[in-house]
Amino acid sequence: MASAMQAMVTCLQAMREDNRPGLMTFSELRERIGFEDYYEASARYASSARET
Repeated sequence: MASAMQAMVTCLQAMREDNRPGLMTFSELRERIGFEDYYEASARYASSARET
């Protein structure tokens, strides 16, 4: 946890100076988190959505 916290501090300090070295792209972030898999699974149930 200490290494993750240090990485966040380092990143935030760099962003304060408008410098963003080593940041992944948003599409890579989505892939690593699993959003694409979630959207794919969610789409299978789209037809069962109820209207209110």
